[in-house]
Amino acid sequence: MSDIFISYSRKDQGFVKKLFDALANQKREAWVDWQGIPPTAEWLEEVYSAIDYTNAFIFVLSPDSISSEICQLEVNHAIEQNKRLIPVLLREINSADLHEGIHKINWLRMDEDSLESSLQNLLEALDTDLDWVSDHTRLTVRATEWDRHDRDASRLLRGKDLESAEQWLTIAPDKSLDPTLLQSHFITASRQISNKRQRHLLSGIIAGLLVAIGLAIFAWMQRNVAVDETNRARSSALSSQAVLALDNDHDPTLGFRYAAAAWKLNPSNSTAKNLMLRSQYGENTFFYRGKHYRPPFYQDIDTDIDFTAAHLSPDGKHIAVITYPPGVSQSEIHILDLKGKRLGKVSGQFKSFSEEGKYFATTAYANKTASVWNLDGSLFAEDKVSFEILNQLKGTFRLNENKILAVPYDSAVLVARDKTQKRIKPWTFVEGDPGVTLDVSYSYDHKLIAAYGQKRTFGVWNYKGNIIATFPKQNELITSSSFSPDKQYLAVSYSNGDIAIWNLKSNKKKELTEYDNKIVTLRGHTDTARSVEFTRNGNRLLSTARDGKIKVWDLESFPVTSIVQPKKSAKTIHFYPNYNRIIATSYPAVNIMDYDGKSQYSAEGYFTQGMINSVAVSADQKMVAAVNNKNLKISMLDDGAEVDFKAHENNILSVTFSLTGRRVITSDLDTIKIWDLKANHIATLNVKFAKGSVYKNTWKPYLVDTTDHHYLLIQTDKNIRLLDLKGNEIKTLPGKIGSGMMDKDSFSSDLKHMIITGGDHRLSVFNLAKRKVIAQTDELPARESFQIARFSPGTPLVYAVLEFRGVVYIWDWENEKMTFINTSYQLESAQVIPALDQIVTKAIDGRIRFWDMDVTEQFVIENQASGWVKLSPDGRYLAVQNRKDKGWPVELWSFDPELLVKQAEQIGIPGVDYP
Repeated sequence: MSDIFISYSRKDQGFVKKLFDALANQKREAWVDWQGIPPTAEWLEEVYSAIDYTNAFIFVLSPDSISSEICQLEVNHAIEQNKRLIPVLLREINSADLHEGIHKINWLRMDEDSLESSLQNLLEALDTDLDWVSDHTRLTVRATEWDRHDRDASRLLRGKDLESAEQWLTIAPDKSLDPTLLQSHFITASRQISNKRQRHLLSGIIAGLLVAIGLAIFAWMQRNVAVDETNRARSSALSSQAVLALDNDHDPTLGFRYAAAAWKLNPSNSTAKNLMLRSQYGENTFFYRGKHYRPPFYQDIDTDIDFTAAHLSPDGKHIAVITYPPGVSQSEIHILDLKGKRLGKVSGQFKSFSEEGKYFATTAYANKTASVWNLDGSLFAEDKVSFEILNQLKGTFRLNENKILAVPYDSAVLVARDKTQKRIKPWTFVEGDPGVTLDVSYSYDHKLIAAYGQKRTFGVWNYKGNIIATFPKQNELITSSSFSPDKQYLAVSYSNGDIAIWNLKSNKKKELTEYDNKIVTLRGHTDTARSVEFTRNGNRLLSTARDGKIKVWDLESFPVTSIVQPKKSAKTIHFYPNYNRIIATSYPAVNIMDYDGKSQYSAEGYFTQGMINSVAVSADQKMVAAVNNKNLKISMLDDGAEVDFKAHENNILSVTFSLTGRRVITSDLDTIKIWDLKANHIATLNVKFAKGSVYKNTWKPYLVDTTDHHYLLIQTDKNIRLLDLKGNEIKTLPGKIGSGMMDKDSFSSDLKHMIITGGDHRLSVFNLAKRKVIAQTDELPARESFQIARFSPGTPLVYAVLEFRGVVYIWDWENEKMTFINTSYQLESAQVIPALDQIVTKAIDGRIRFWDMDVTEQFVIENQASGWVKLSPDGRYLAVQNRKDKGWPVELWSFDPELLVKQAEQIGIPGVDYP
C-alpha cells in the first residue's frame, strides 16, 4: 500500500521523477504511472484502486495537467473518495479551469529549483492528522471490497474494528475529509449485523455476570464507559443515515426520525440537532386549512397482502385492502388497523366506508345485492333495492334507523353527474393534445371532477362541465388524485413516488402555478405511487405504491405556534426566558405573550382616543408604559393597576424606562420629563431635539440610574450628550463617536457599558460609570458603517453587522481580538448565541443560516416566506416573521431538541431499535 498517489501531465515527468526520488529518500512510498498508456477500463480500474489504497493525492498543477482528461478522471475519483488533496503548483495556470474541489484548497508552490526547500512543507501536509487519514484509506479499501462482493456480510467490521470505525466517524479533522457515503453505509451495516450477534451472546454474558458479583460490578462500570462510546459512535452513524434520508431520498420524515435517535443517544451531537431542525423547518413547512404546519410524518403499514388498492376510513383508523386471488371471480376486502393487524375479510366489490368509519359497504354483481359489514367481517345489513345507487357511489354513505342505505347527496346530483360523464369529454377544455385520459376522481359530494391524461396534463371541472382549474404540465406521470372534503385541496400521486397537495383556491385564477398552489410535496415512497386518498375529515392521507408499501400521512400533528400580533406587523420581539414571556413590538403597539402564543397583555386600544405614539417595557417585564397625544399611561402587569394622566403640554413623541426600570422618561420636541412609577413628577429638562430624529423614533433619551450619579443620555444633531437631572451638560462624546446610533439594545446585560456604532467607521465601548470610552476598534478598511451592533449577554463579545456586504464581526473588546464571518450574502439580520456557540444570519434570499464560532456553516433553512428572525438566548425557540400569511404574523419555531425527540418517539424509527 503506497502513501501517496501523484497525478501529473507527461510533459512534467522530469519534475515528478525528482519529486518521487525526494519522497523515497524520506521513506515515503508514492504510486506513479510512468507508462502513459491510453486509458482502458482495466487500466482505469487499476488507477482508481491505487487512489483508494493511498492516504494522500498530490496533483501537480500546470497548464498541461489541468487540461489532461486522464488527470481530470483521477482528480474526480479522489474527490469522490474524500481523499486528502495536496495541489503542487509547478507552473502558473488559469485557476478558472480548475475543479472546485482543488480551487478552494491552499496550494504548495514547488519547482525543480525549490524542490529541496519546499519539501518540508509538503511532508508536514502529508503528516497532518495522519492517523485519521490512514483509517480513511483503510475503510475506503474495506468498504470498496464489501461493495464489489455484493455487500457480503462476512466482509463487515466487527469488535474493536467496528468500534474504532464508529468513533472515527465523529472526529473528521475538516470538512474536506468527511466520510464517504459508501463508508457510512459500510459502518452502519456492520453495526446492524454486530447487534444481532450481541443479542445471541447476551445469555452467556448474563451467566458470566452471575458467577462473581464483584466482577459484575466492575464489568458494569466498564460497560457504562463502553456504552457511552458505542452510543457516540451509533449517534454519528445515525446522523449519517439522517443525511442520506434528507439529501438522497429527500425524505424529511425519515431524516427526522434518524436525527432524533442520534441526538437521544448523544445529546452533545450538535450535528444531530441541526439535522432535526433542517428536516422540520424551511422548505418542508406548509400551510393547510388556515394553519402553518411542520412536515407531515407518515406511518408505514406492514402487511404481506399482495393488494391492488387500499382505502382509509374517514376517521383514519382502519384500512380496506383490496386483492384479487387467482381463480376467484370477485375481489377480497381485508380490513386492517394502523398496525397492520387483520380484523376481518369479505368478498365483493368494495364501495366505501360509512361516514363515521364503523362499517363498510360492498356490492355483488352475481345477485345484485348491496351489503354493509362490520369491521370484523360480520354482516350488518343487506339490501337489493340500494344496489344501483350504491354501485355508483364513490363517496361515503350513511345508514338510517331501518338500515337502509342512503348517499350523502341528492339524486339530482347523481343524474347530473351521469349525464355529464356521457355528454362531455373533460379534455375538450384543455389546450393541446392531452393524450389518453387515464382516470378521473370525484369530490365527496360529486360536484367536482379531476381528470388527468397520458401526457401529464391535468384539470378540474364542476359537474356541469365548467372548467374550475387547470394545472401546469407535470414533470412526472400522474397516477391518481383525491379531493379534500372541503374541495379546497387536491392530493396527487406521481410515478416517481411523490405525493403533492395542491390548493385549488389560493388565488382567483383558474391557471394554477407550483409557486402559488402546490403547498407541499410528500416524499417517502421509493417506488411509483399508485393511489392517494384523503380521509373524510381531511386530517390524514393514505398513499400506496407499486412495491406494496402503504403509508398514512398525518397532516396536522405538528402545527407551528403563531404568536398573536397587533394589527400592525411586528417589527421585532424580545425573549425573556426567566419569565417565559415574549414581548413583540410594532409601531405603535405592544403584545406580551407566553411561549404557547397566549396573549398576556396587549396595548392595542390602550387609549380611548388616538393612537399610541410610543411604548416601552421595563427590564423586569412587570410594567408597560405608553404615550399618545399628551397623555402617559403606566400599567402593572402583575396586578393590572394603571395610572393614566396628562403629562405634557405638547404632543409626546417617546417614552422609555430607565436602565433599572425605576423611572419613566417622556419627551416631546422641547422637553424631557422624568417620573416615578406612581406618576409623581421628578424633573423637567428643556432640550432641543433634532426634529427628524425624534419623528422617526430613532433616538430616545435614556436615564442611566445604575451609578452613584444619575444622568441622561440623549442624541441631538448626531451627537450623544450627557446631561444631569437639571439639564446641565456633563459632556459630549468627542469626535465622530457621538454620531453613532443609540437605542435600548445598545446597553450590556449588566448595564455597565454601551456600544456605539460610530460615524467614524468603528465601534466604541462606553463605560457608564466612568463616563468615557474604554475600548475602540480600528477604522473599517472600506470606511463603511455598521448597521447593527449588540453586546452578547454574559460575555465580553460584541457582534456587529455590515448588512450590505454580508459580514458579521465578533469583537472581544476586553482582549482586543476581532474575528469576522464573510457570509457572501446580503444580510437582513445577524445574531450571536454564546451559549450555543452559534451565529444565526438571515439573508435577503430568504435563507436562514446557522454558523459556528469557527466560521463554518452548519446548516441552512430554506424558507422564502420568512421575514426577520430572532433566536432566543437559550436557543430553544426561533421567532420568524411569516411574510406568506396574512398580516405577517410572528411564528415561534421550537428548537428544543428534547421536545422534538418526544415527538419523534410518537412515530418511531423504522429499521432501528429506538433507544
